[in-house]
Amino acid sequence: SENAADTEARYLYATLLYGKGQFALGTEQYRKIVSETDDYKSLRALACAVYSHENDRETALEYMKKAASLAPISEKHITFETAFLMQKMSVNPDEIIEFIKSRGQNRDDITVELARAYNRKGDYESALNTLLGRVFVAAEGGEHYIADQYMYAYYLKGKEAYEKGNYELALESFNEAMTLPQSLGSGLWNKIKKVPYLYFSARCCEKLGRSDEAKAIYEGFKTFNFDFFSDMYLYTFVYYLARGLEALGEKDEAVRIAEARFNAWNKARGEETLGYFGTTPFFIGFIDEPSRARNIHFSYPLALLSEFLGTENAEKYKNCYKQDGYTLYIEDFTV
Repeated sequence: SENAADTEARYLYATLLYGKGQFALGTEQYRKIVSETDDYKSLRALACAVYSHENDRETALEYMKKAASLAPISEKHITFETAFLMQKMSVNPDEIIEFIKSRGQNRDDITVELARAYNRKGDYESALNTLLGRVFVAAEGGEHYIADQYMYAYYLKGKEAYEKGNYELALESFNEAMTLPQSLGSGLWNKIKKVPYLYFSARCCEKLGRSDEAKAIYEGFKTFNFDFFSDMYLYTFVYYLARGLEALGEKDEAVRIAEARFNAWNKARGEETLGYFGTTPFFIGFIDEPSRARNIHFSYPLALLSEFLGTENAEKYKNCYKQDGYTLYIEDFTV
């Protein structure tokens, strides 16, 4: 039936099946609905289903784009989820920017996704202008979601200046990254998130002949512990600690720590566990196959440590983690 009430009832029935764990039956019902109607809610649900349970990422993106083309502009969650999936699938950032602007960005999370697209493009000025042009009200857990894009924009600005030999501007940029304006409504749950920017600041100080300041920063890395929270907020901390120890003349200790973490992560990469790799943050419906998510997650720190330890696998790990276009990865451009 093309009756709107009947379509809604069929959608709710499919969702009930899906929610009860009968994924195949629920997905079959969604497919029947979208083959007969232009129901954007069923298209959106089908996109989540084929991504999460059939591992068909390309088709999921097609469904999500069609859902967005049919959904009213007021359905902001459709805008957000489409932008999210486009980022994750490494769609050209210009296309994402155009998509978001065509539907409006008058919601905190959509604004952050617009900034993310600018950052992916390398346009840090537009990312900063986008973030600073809004007063955010962050929900619990959303503080870092906002702050990360702001800090990454300054990472890009500092990186550009450093590579051009403008170490004063680079140092200024990395310091700016660690000072969050009140309008972002965000903060840092743990100061360990500042470590990458402190590390790059130390590199700038070395270039500027301010070695005592650089050494003080590296010594400060020793005050952090390896624990649940350091792994949660900066699981690549060991890389910066190792580089800091190396700069302080403690190379043997740096290698010992780096090798221990490298071996642990390499083992974890192949473990068949759920937990973090079987769930998805907040209410996002696109869940990666656990082994794929695990491989991408651990390949990032493994790539950094491979470079530090001088092993031959750094490029292999880089190619792996770059399969996921959503996360913006901080890489060391100073070595």
